[in-house]
Amino acid sequence: MYKELKEYANELGKDFSLGEYLSLGGFAKIPEFQSNESIKAYLKDLDSTVIINDLIARYNIKKTELFKKIMDFVMLSNARALIAFKLHKITKNHLFNKHCN
Repeated sequence: MYKELKEYANELGKDFSLGEYLSLGGFAKIPEFQSNESIKAYLKDLDSTVIINDLIARYNIKKTELFKKIMDFVMLSNARALIAFKLHKITKNHLFNKHCN
């Protein structure tokens, strides 16, 4: 996927490094944007529409706040190995805090 994205960026007259790919992801529209701010807005829009709304609606997820926390962790960890213990800790802390409040 990186190879295709780099080729597309080159067609647009831009460079797209492996570091950018690992930190921003492999979304095909990213090389089209002119600034980091517009890339961040695009990724935030993807996050709120595709990941959150579509998945929550499709799978009828009830614990939406917990789901969003897990998705934030997964999205921020795209270039690193996903650690099951960390996910367990996030889930446990969230559920514990809900019961204590």
